[in-house]
Amino acid sequence: MEVRAIRQQEREECLQLWCTAFPHTSRSYFERYFYHDTEWQPEYTRVAVVQGRIVSCVQIIRRTAVCGEATLTMGGIANVSTLPQERGKGYNMACLLSALQVMEADAIDFSVLGTGIPEYYERIGFCNVAQARFTGTLPYEQDLATPLSLRPALPADAPHLHKLHRTFNARRPASLIRTASYWRGWMGVSSEAMPKGWYAACSGSGEPVGYVHMRYSEKAGKTSLTIDEAASCRIEEYPDVLLAALAEARQQGTGVVHLNIPLENALPQMKQKLGNLRKKNESGRMMRLLDRTSVLRGMLPELTERWHLAGRPQGSLAFQTPYGPVLLNAENKLKLEEAEQAALGQADFFQMLFHLPDTQQARRKPNALQKALMPVQTGFYYDQDEF
Repeated sequence: MEVRAIRQQEREECLQLWCTAFPHTSRSYFERYFYHDTEWQPEYTRVAVVQGRIVSCVQIIRRTAVCGEATLTMGGIANVSTLPQERGKGYNMACLLSALQVMEADAIDFSVLGTGIPEYYERIGFCNVAQARFTGTLPYEQDLATPLSLRPALPADAPHLHKLHRTFNARRPASLIRTASYWRGWMGVSSEAMPKGWYAACSGSGEPVGYVHMRYSEKAGKTSLTIDEAASCRIEEYPDVLLAALAEARQQGTGVVHLNIPLENALPQMKQKLGNLRKKNESGRMMRLLDRTSVLRGMLPELTERWHLAGRPQGSLAFQTPYGPVLLNAENKLKLEEAEQAALGQADFFQMLFHLPDTQQARRKPNALQKALMPVQTGFYYDQDEF
């Protein structure tokens, strides 16, 4: 077996492997990894080759994530696949380990993946992280008055969507920076095309002041709505954007609403307008550091500012990483030190860094120092950025 970067002429063979491994996913979905991702390079597709044939593959997706005033480089893991007849021989694990080495060498800060088999990835240092999601019912008698109107977004609205996302998520931890080429190539949103599901929330003048991405589904004769992204020009308008989406949903006969978005200042209105609103800290996404200290060193100015704003609480935090423990000490100043052992896990670190909900892997509730170092805004990774 040889594990290496894919060669340009092997992309068709790799596409066929993905289509074989994931028969219910369209070929066009996989083609974008090679032809519509501006960050792609052959080194980011790790293949296992046996007797001249690709039998397994792992894809690296390079992105830039926001974390307050700082940015971090993210390496997503996607299309983890092996030909059915070649499974159970260690080929895919070899590709994963090779991908980790590539990301380490590229100085990528952390890695992310989505999975239903977390135990497999825990073996190589990944930990579960959670994200809050909400579900409620939509009573027909509820008043959903809002000064905004909702309409399907048009290609001409693309620049507005770009700006609204950038403004609304300028400091939001774990959200991705979307360039115009990313919107166009990866998400299919441009001044020439607007995929189904995007809606513009407009003021009385007709100008978009917010947007939502939402989708309807039907099961056993009942219609449900999922909102998996929303934004507004001003945070004060965010509740009205969501109310406009709920009003549209009610016209479609929707009974159940899933909110896969940060609610923040819209939470009181959603509790009032939706019946039996329930919050679930959903896992299924995993993260892993790619160096013992690089993220903390790069984030130290940002963390120090948070610490000062919180009144400089004293103490220390020792986190376990795949490369050994790391200690963050808060006395006269915030600094990194050597640690022999750690009471906190990697999941606790990501919870603090991105202000994520608790997970079962978090070993204890955040103390005063951890809370001080958390960003004010809750972190969120939008479903539209999935890979």
